[in-house]
Amino acid sequence: VVRVLDVLAAPFARQIELLRTFGELREEWRAPLERGVAALLENRRRQREDAARLVAEMIASALAHSETVDIEQEDDPAPHEATLKEKYCAGLRKLERRARAEVEAIYGYPDLERREHDMELLEADLLSQESWIAFGLRKRDLVAAGMVSGAVAGGAIDAALAGSSLLLGAALGSLVGGALGFFSSDQLASIRILRQPLGGKRLRFGPTKNIQFPFVLLGRARLHHALIAGRTHAQRTVLVVEAALAAALDDEARRTLLRIFERLRRTEPDTAERGSAVTQLAERIGALPEWSEDGRGQGGTSS
Repeated sequence: VVRVLDVLAAPFARQIELLRTFGELREEWRAPLERGVAALLENRRRQREDAARLVAEMIASALAHSETVDIEQEDDPAPHEATLKEKYCAGLRKLERRARAEVEAIYGYPDLERREHDMELLEADLLSQESWIAFGLRKRDLVAAGMVSGAVAGGAIDAALAGSSLLLGAALGSLVGGALGFFSSDQLASIRILRQPLGGKRLRFGPTKNIQFPFVLLGRARLHHALIAGRTHAQRTVLVVEAALAAALDDEARRTLLRIFERLRRTEPDTAERGSAVTQLAERIGALPEWSEDGRGQGGTSS
């Protein structure tokens, strides 16, 4: 039996194949090697599930994230907006950096060096135009996503009226949502003025209602996970991006994810409903092709 193997770069599936080949060389080796393979596969499954859960929790936290400041009743809110926005954006970046570090630790890379010129796309600022173009949705997708989002909201109105609206809520919601998805795709979040019961005003920036934002987060997380899961511990070099983009999502996946994102937006933190939505998102992420393959991401182009 002859097998050619690059021991520095062999993906997980190739390593498993090699171990099984050794089991063919001697009969007494077969059973212990199969037990070893089963243990490695089970460990890999847990790693993927844990990573999917971490990414789902990161997206849920990002969708609920906001920053607030209290001011006097007579104070002008305008000077505070820039500071609040910067704190808000810094908080989002911190959430993503922490999730990346935790995913790397799951796969045994707690101190991985990942700052290199080849990492420009992955290390591009989370809120930069480049990142949105690379990992977000096309304008056509935004309209479709907005229509689904609007229909979800309109359907809630129909349900509240016990059907007496003749489903006009869902129809109008789809039209309005589609328009909003197209025209508001560049706005991440906005500031709101909340009245305080004991006087004064509270300014709040966020949470985001942008349809595209969670898809940007997920796209970046998919690419990062594919690179980490496909890396071997024999490699001591900095992490290098092999594929420009994560594979594009199909229409069914986008619709399913959008409904989960909307569910996350409408639930309160630390509730059973929020936990259920996070679990649903984690399961959906874990079912994506590059998450279920043996450490080999699907590098594709999102057109």
